[in-house]
Amino acid sequence: MKFKVSKYGIIAASIFAVYFLFIFLVDPSETGPLGFLWYFSLLFYLPIFILSALLPFELSPAISFIVSVVIFYFIGVGIEKIFNKKL
Repeated sequence: MKFKVSKYGIIAASIFAVYFLFIFLVDPSETGPLGFLWYFSLLFYLPIFILSALLPFELSPAISFIVSVVIFYFIGVGIEKIFNKKL
């Protein structure tokens, strides 16, 4: 079985990883663009919030990070399939 790495999947997962670190490095009380980006980056946590609500147990931060990166990888794969579809 051959596994092909998706370019869009890697890009989406990388963007999420940067935002994940951004949440911990920036103070939410900061004013200006950094404060806005902090609140905007919370949208990237939406899939893991939904997943955590559905599970009967709590995920550790490391596990939630890994799961979120995988989720965003597959979102990128889906985007790649949409762009590669012949119309």
